[in-house]
Amino acid sequence: MSIPTLLWVFFRVGATGFGDVGPLLVVVERELVERRGVLTHDDITESLTYTRLLPGSNVVLIVSYLAYRLAGWPGSALATAAYILPSAVVMAFLAAGYLAASSLPAIGPAVIGLTAAVVGVLLATTYRIGRRNLVARQPITIVIALLAFLAGAVLGVHVAAIAVTGGLLGVLLLAPRGVKTTSAGG
Repeated sequence: MSIPTLLWVFFRVGATGFGDVGPLLVVVERELVERRGVLTHDDITESLTYTRLLPGSNVVLIVSYLAYRLAGWPGSALATAAYILPSAVVMAFLAAGYLAASSLPAIGPAVIGLTAAVVGVLLATTYRIGRRNLVARQPITIVIALLAFLAGAVLGVHVAAIAVTGGLLGVLLLAPRGVKTTSAGG
């Protein structure tokens, strides 16, 4: 399969497909296995298997993997860009439309209200998760949560540092007492 054809196939899949892995894999399989015969059903299954544990969008990873199988690294890079391009263009137009619309006197207050509602939903979700997982466990978890909140909201500490510190505090403060640990040397 030539690189221009590969680019066209993945551009079309990116422009017309929607949803998660399942629906898009059907479109990719129909195009590359059934219609063009350049891959097998096993290749599609293999792509899902190999990319499942990697971070990022599984569909983008599958596109990259399959394009690599068909056209090497250059084909993979170009086909991935072709797949992402339609979504990126639509998102750019939506962002521009959002900025333009939110400055209109009739729409600006609606955007502010929508933003406030989203913050409220996030706070409600945080409360529900916190009530189930913090209060039900041990009181020290509430202290860890408040310290994490202050570190992130007030001090601007990076989220990774907060997560690592929270894990270390959990090990130090919440580990069962009397459990012996062994060193690697025996």
